[in-house]
Amino acid sequence: MHSSPGTAGDTALPRFRDLGAPARRQAQIVVLHDGEPDGRGLLWALSLADVTGRPLGREHLHVLPGQDPSGHLGVDVHLDAVGMRVHGEWFTGADPARPRRYARVVPSTPRR
Repeated sequence: MHSSPGTAGDTALPRFRDLGAPARRQAQIVVLHDGEPDGRGLLWALSLADVTGRPLGREHLHVLPGQDPSGHLGVDVHLDAVGMRVHGEWFTGADPARPRRYARVVPSTPRR
């Protein structure tokens, strides 16, 4: 797993760990989108969004060809770092020209 800084279009979005408490409370959806070849596999954007779909923060994941990005360990690592986890199942977007997977996120249960 490898995170990378945002691309030119992502510069306005903070990384997950830089989100303040209000943005973390607003986050309800995690989206994997815009997988692009990068020489080592596919570079996927991982975004946290509010209920309207407005992105709040973004990370990037390198995923090997043929690997399901929603099963990538990096998703859990980035969410865990901000006290969140996927709740329920992942869904696939309907537009095959813009592959995306999305799921609901909730606060993680505090560890004891």
